Amino acid sequence: MSLGPSHFTLPEIDALLYGLLVAVQDEDRAFSQNASAALEKVIAALPDEATEMPPGPPGATPHSAAIHRAIAAELKLQLRYTDKDGKSTARIVWPFLLSVDDAAGYLVAWCELRNDFRQFRLDRMVAAEVLGERYATPRRVLRAEYRAQETLEGRF
Repeated sequence: MSLGPSHFTLPEIDALLYGLLVAVQDEDRAFSQNASAALEKVIAALPDEATEMPPGPPGATPHSAAIHRAIAAELKLQLRYTDKDGKSTARIVWPFLLSVDDAAGYLVAWCELRNDFRQFRLDRMVAAEVLGERYATPRRVLRAEYRAQETLEGRF
């Protein structure tokens, strides 16, 4: 059986990746290995056009253009960021999602410093510079891994 990526919409591809990432973490070793093999095949078959520009939260910030460019092109982003306690840090992140809640807009990214997913409030960003280096994991995969982690931790 052969199904190409053109048989699926982008939201359907997201759902496939999400489901496979959850299945990879299953306790049944054979099932997990089969899910991992299937995941590799799906990722390899993803079209280049699967890098659509994600919607951003309302209210542009001075860094919106850089953030959108980094997400769309899957490029690393260097942030200067002030945390809730006023401490300034520099981070290199792999941005893949913008979100908003009642309080603020957030950039969701893989943080190289913490080696984990992090959410950065847009209003606490002092600077955002797009680096010329692509990040290693496709944005769709990062998004699916993030959703799987949030689901397994009971946050989604």
